Amino acid sequence: DPRNDIDSTDERVYLPTESSGTILGSLSVDDGQGGIVNQQFSIEVQPRRYKVAWVENTLEWDYDDYLAQGETWSDNMTPGMGARIIAYEALLELDQDILLPPDNFTLSLNVVDDGHRRSAQTSPGNLTQNESTKAEINASELNPMGPEGVFDADSEEQLLEGLLNEPGARFGQGEWIWTIYAQNSDPDSILPGQPDPDGGNDWTLTIIITVLTPVLTEVAYD
Repeated sequence: DPRNDIDSTDERVYLPTESSGTILGSLSVDDGQGGIVNQQFSIEVQPRRYKVAWVENTLEWDYDDYLAQGETWSDNMTPGMGARIIAYEALLELDQDILLPPDNFTLSLNVVDDGHRRSAQTSPGNLTQNESTKAEINASELNPMGPEGVFDADSEEQLLEGLLNEPGARFGQGEWIWTIYAQNSDPDSILPGQPDPDGGNDWTLTIIITVLTPVLTEVAYD
């Protein structure tokens, strides 16, 4: 302590070692009869050492519902918690219509914190091959691959925070908003007051997100 004041007079003293660095101090012994001995000391607290590897994982979500013309479905997720986003792909498929033309739905994604917006309208498949009406959006190489090797840090939590918040590698950590909008469900009724022959459609949405998750193993100093 640079102030050279008395921090403790206990018989046993515990020094904080949660953070790496140098602890400077002095020990004084007083025999109560005028004899005093002072001894300065220095303690070097080394950081902990970790071996870092990254494991690729695939996260998948499946949704299904029904939307009438003009209705909207939406859901939120945070797939970047504790991981590094690498790629995503989403496929929206509509049930095959008996009546033509095919319905027109829009699939949208908004990654809020990154200003990343993507959308796609459904397009009809090949009816002779029984292909569904669908929309797809995807992206890859959204973040760089994670660094591997041996790293020093005061704690596992500190190292994880540094790895996951590396500049230029933080895409997708916030909220993702997926939206489906039923624009048109054709054909409409020709005669006023008659029931709509196609009021909407059933749909399925499959979302696959590829992430890298850091795995830390504490190792000893050589």
